[in-house]
Amino acid sequence: MKCGVILVSHGSREGGSNEAFVRLAAELRARRPDWRVESAFLDYGRPPLLEALHDLAAAGVAPIAVLPCYLFPGGRAEADITSAVDEVAKRRPDAVIRVAKPLGDHEATPDILVDEIPVEGLETPQSVVVLIAAGSVALANRDSVERLAGVIRMRSGLKVRYGYLDQGEPLVETVMSEVLSATPPYAAVLPCLLFPGLFMRDLSRAITGWRMSYQGIKIYLGKPLAEDPRLAAILEAEAKELLT
Repeated sequence: MKCGVILVSHGSREGGSNEAFVRLAAELRARRPDWRVESAFLDYGRPPLLEALHDLAAAGVAPIAVLPCYLFPGGRAEADITSAVDEVAKRRPDAVIRVAKPLGDHEATPDILVDEIPVEGLETPQSVVVLIAAGSVALANRDSVERLAGVIRMRSGLKVRYGYLDQGEPLVETVMSEVLSATPPYAAVLPCLLFPGLFMRDLSRAITGWRMSYQGIKIYLGKPLAEDPRLAAILEAEAKELLT
């Protein structure tokens, strides 16, 4: 019997985001044909996590590793994952289900973000890096973002700020206003987002406006992390740790 791995995402109303998530699951499946790899959603998309967990447990797959495909803790997603795992455990006491930590604290994640900074930005004195997260009011979320910012600051040698697109302080608009008003020669805006979707679309529009307003500053916008092939390797390492 194969071990089971479920990648879980919030899901999005924009199809491109869910398609990118499903492709990521396919990449992991191709890397590990000895595992049964499935994808599941918490909000927008099918199957829901509870259904995916139940199907694997009913098939006798064990152990099962649940890999949250988001970067930071502290949101409703954690409660939803815990609830689904507990529900399946009640129905099937023999099920063995283990949940990985969010990807932001993985040791390889900062490498992807630092490598996304163009050489021009790294070599231009007084460049600034701005990390952009989806948002949360949870202290655990903020602590994780600050840890990631600290690692990127150390590895890049640049000043690093961060902001939230939705909930939490500081908001992106505040941070970018402060950063751009100081007229750095180069600003690298790095989305702490795994997939394209509403947040990435809104950020792209905002970047267009800032470029028009601050034409003397080179503003670079990075890509969602799932576009980097190393993410599948990170997920593989997380799953392997849980399954052994």
